[in-house]
Amino acid sequence: MRRIYRNKAKHRDAVAKGVSKAFKNWQDKVTVPGLPWYPAFAAFPGPQAPPMPNIPMPLIACISAKMTDIVMPDTMTKEMDDALDGDLKKKDPEKHYHALHDAIATVLSLAFLMWLPMQQVMLVMGKGPIPTFAPPFVPVGPVSAGTTWRSPDI
Repeated sequence: MRRIYRNKAKHRDAVAKGVSKAFKNWQDKVTVPGLPWYPAFAAFPGPQAPPMPNIPMPLIACISAKMTDIVMPDTMTKEMDDALDGDLKKKDPEKHYHALHDAIATVLSLAFLMWLPMQQVMLVMGKGPIPTFAPPFVPVGPVSAGTTWRSPDI
């Protein structure tokens, strides 16, 4: 009985490591591709734009170079297979573990695809200087070289 429990734990750990790796690959490459998060920064009447929250956008609007790692089950399945203990792979020449990992990865990939458009990116605070601000000749200007950070109250 104890041996079966150890194998379940090894399969559990392989699944957790594979999913974690696929998610981290996606997460590390998420970027904001010029989304209009701060429309007030296009023409702000002052030398410095104060901290403002972004306009909420669905997370799916933020692209990732590694999107396929999380939305396609193949990469996640491979990560799970790679994380599985080598002895267990040798004991299973028919690769039942691969079918298990593929089933789990397929369901998680579909769930992630449904989750992405429902999540909102919000409360990303932005601020920045307006170097062209020179009243009375230039009373407004765009924010240039601004910065962003996550709101401390979330």
